Amino acid sequence: MKLKSLLLAACAVVGLSASALPNTSATDSLYIADFSATPGQTIEVPIRFSNATAYSALQGVVFTPEGVNIVPYDIDEELGDSIWLVGTGRTTARANYQGTVAYNAIRANGISHELRIVVYQAVNKAIYTINKTGKNNEILLAKMNIPENATLGDYKCSVRKMHYSTGLVDQSADGDGPDTEFTVHVVATAVKDVTTAKAVKSVKYYNVAGMESAEPFDGVNIVVTNYTDGTKSTTKVIK
Repeated sequence: MKLKSLLLAACAVVGLSASALPNTSATDSLYIADFSATPGQTIEVPIRFSNATAYSALQGVVFTPEGVNIVPYDIDEELGDSIWLVGTGRTTARANYQGTVAYNAIRANGISHELRIVVYQAVNKAIYTINKTGKNNEILLAKMNIPENATLGDYKCSVRKMHYSTGLVDQSADGDGPDTEFTVHVVATAVKDVTTAKAVKSVKYYNVAGMESAEPFDGVNIVVTNYTDGTKSTTKVIK
């Protein structure tokens, strides 16, 4: 079943119609912030929803390239691809903020690069209300893994196929949201890892402010390595 069909089916439960959404649907979005990871590392990444309109149902699909794998949770392995849970950080004391979250890690040969997400509230209440505090709502935590043999560099990922529906009785509507992108920076585990591949002539270190040093800075370093064969490389690493 297509994702939009799933969402519209959920909307039918809450009695929504399919009229046009307010203009905020052009900016309201599911997104993941850029992050850094090292080869072999598994990290939990928050999937957030930034919105100016209250919705009772929403969906999106996270896509990652080769080199960034989506990891199913243990319960996902035990019960199949679909898992139902309450959005992270929600409690019964905040029922108007709760919704059922279904996610489906599409896998090929045990590896996933596609995570489908559907969130809905089966009553006439909004799952995620307008962000009056300025903080974006966390939908769930996605696990991602960088393979041991991953090449260092930047990996472009995206959240696409977003669709929202409101839960307002006097303004029921549904519509599509914008695509968003995020970057996974795959970096070396330490500065010394960058200089062990072949004979090094010289190494220069730069911090994020552009300052140069013969020794690595604490934190993020841009390492420019000159080799005896005349080649050079530029790598971002964390000390």
